[in-house]
Amino acid sequence: MATLPILVALALSSFAPEPDPTRVAYLKEHAVRVRSIDPADDDFSDLAPVKAAIGDAGVVLLGEQSHGDGACFLAKGRLVRFLHKECGFEVLAFESGFYDLLALDEAWRRGEPADRAHELGIFGIWSLSKEAWPAIEYAHSTYATGRPLTVAGFDCQITSEAGAKSLAGFLVKHLNAGAERATPEDAAALEQLADYAWGFTSGGQKRSSLDVPAEPFAAGRRVRELLRAHRGALVAEHGERAQAIAELASDNLNSLADQCAWGMEEIRRSVSVRDEAMGKALVALVRRVHPGKRIVVWAASSHNSRGREHVARDENDAAWKEFRPMGSWAYDELGDSMYSIAFTAARGRAANLARPSSWEIGEPIAGSLEEAWDATGWEYGFLGLRAVRDAENPESAWLREPLPARPMGYAWDTAEWPMVFDAFFWTRTMTRSHRRTP
Repeated sequence: MATLPILVALALSSFAPEPDPTRVAYLKEHAVRVRSIDPADDDFSDLAPVKAAIGDAGVVLLGEQSHGDGACFLAKGRLVRFLHKECGFEVLAFESGFYDLLALDEAWRRGEPADRAHELGIFGIWSLSKEAWPAIEYAHSTYATGRPLTVAGFDCQITSEAGAKSLAGFLVKHLNAGAERATPEDAAALEQLADYAWGFTSGGQKRSSLDVPAEPFAAGRRVRELLRAHRGALVAEHGERAQAIAELASDNLNSLADQCAWGMEEIRRSVSVRDEAMGKALVALVRRVHPGKRIVVWAASSHNSRGREHVARDENDAAWKEFRPMGSWAYDELGDSMYSIAFTAARGRAANLARPSSWEIGEPIAGSLEEAWDATGWEYGFLGLRAVRDAENPESAWLREPLPARPMGYAWDTAEWPMVFDAFFWTRTMTRSHRRTP
C-alpha cells in the first residue's frame, strides 16, 4: 500500500503543467537532431547544419557547465574532430596556461607522448578525465600529419610547475638577446613572482599578496614596460610572433599577480581580473600568435558568455552586474567572428575531478528550455541562436524573451539567451567525468 508522502507526490504530479507544445514543436522543426556524441564517430553528416550555422566564424567556443560534465566532454570531443576535419580549424585553445601550453606544443612537435598534456599544463579536470581525453589524444595524433591541430592556452594562470620554473628565464632571455635590458635583480625577482603565482594556482588560490615582498610585483611591471619600450629592437631580433608571445606571457604574469593580490577575500574581483586577461589573451591568439588560423576554444560556458546584462540574477548582487566574462572582452574586439556554443542537459550527474564526489544536477523546472527540449524525446541536439537573434520571427519570440535555462554551473538563470550565446548543444542525460587510467 502506498505511503502518504508517495500519494501526495503522485497527486501533485498530476497537476504539474505540461511543457508548452508550441515550444516543443518549434524545437522539433528548427533544432538539429544530433545522432551521436561518440568522439570516434567520424560520420559527420548529422553535423552538417552545425557547419552551416557556424559559417565563416574564425573562433568557435565550446562551453561546459561545471568542469565535471562527462557527456558534454564527449560531445565536445566529437565537435573538435569535426571542426578540424570538416571545417578547417587549426588550433585547439584550452582554458589553461598560455605560456605552459607553448611548451606542450613544442613537446608534441618533438614527438613526445600525449600524456605530457597534464605535466605541461592542461588542467587535470580535462587531461585526467576519461571523457575529455579523446579530444586531447586526437589533437596529439594530428601532430604526425601534415595538418596538426595545434594545442594552445589562453589562461593567465600558470598551470604547470615546469612553466613556473622557466617563465622568468624565458622573459629575461627574450629581453636580453641583443643587449642587457633586464638586470640580474629583475631576473631574481621575476623568478620569485612566478613561483608565488604558481603557488596561488596550484594551492587552491588561498594565498594573498601579503605573503610576498613588493619587489617581485614591481619587477613584473618593470619587465612588461621593458618589453614595450624596446619593441622595435626586439621584433628585429626575434620576429613579430615571438615578441607577441613574450608580451602576452608578461601580461598574463602581471594579471595573475593582480589576481593573487585580490585573492579569496575578494573572489569576484579576482575572477574579473582573470576573465579580462583571458579575453585579451584570446584576441592576441587570434590576431598575433595564430593569425589567419581558425581556433576552437575549450572553456567553461560562464567564461565564454557575453552580454551579462541580459541575464537576470539577484538584483542586489552588484558584483554579478559588474563582472565581465572573457567572452564579453573578446566579443568587443572580434564580434560575430566568434561563435559560442553552450551545453545543457535535463538530468543526470556531474563530477569535477577536483572535488571528492559527484552530484545530481536535478530535473528541469517548469517553463525552462530544458523542459521543452526534454519533451522532444531527443538524446542530443543543436539549436542555433544567431538566426533567432537577427530575425523577428514570431515563432521564435519565446527564445528572445527571458527564458529559464542552466548552461552555467547548473544554476537556473533567466536570460535573453541569443544575446549571451550563439547556440545550445543538448545532451539529455548528463554523465559524470571519470578519472582515466594512464
